[in-house]
Amino acid sequence: HWENLKLKFLLDEPMMYGANESPESDINIDNPRYIRITDIDENGNLKDETYRTLQYDKAQPYLLKYGDVLFARSWATVGKTYRFTEDYPACFAGYLIKASCGEKLLSSFLIYYTNSQCYNNWKNSIFDQSTIQNIAADKYNNLSVPIPPISEQKKIADFLDAKIAKIDEAIAELEAQLKDLANYKQAVI
Repeated sequence: HWENLKLKFLLDEPMMYGANESPESDINIDNPRYIRITDIDENGNLKDETYRTLQYDKAQPYLLKYGDVLFARSWATVGKTYRFTEDYPACFAGYLIKASCGEKLLSSFLIYYTNSQCYNNWKNSIFDQSTIQNIAADKYNNLSVPIPPISEQKKIADFLDAKIAKIDEAIAELEAQLKDLANYKQAVI
């Protein structure tokens, strides 16, 4: 009962490239955060240490809404994705492409799909290895996405959220134990 649809048919609006602007040299917290490829870590989270802002008048056409998904389009980060869930205003830079999910697709489901082996295989199959790795909006638009009913998408995303939370908790606990062992070792020495 699942459908297989191209991403372009699952969006509220056409995919959009980000701003081709340089961030402000001094951070102004009254202006939106300027999200660039380098701000997204390998787990699809924003790094705090690379926080930059962009003047509001330049940022306005590129402001993100809760749940918008950003796709990296070039270089070593091509295909990396990030889902905007922050509670502050933010905009996005030119090497990112924004996708706003429509009523048939939850952004939480899309972000998990973009972390799947199926997505990874698709991404690797469309590169021209003789040039710089790049995936433009037209290629992302034609990405086939398996679409279960919204209720199933929610159950799948909630299940994965719970599993990832447990894994993150276990990792944090192990890191704390390693730190304690390092402190104990130092004390013994």
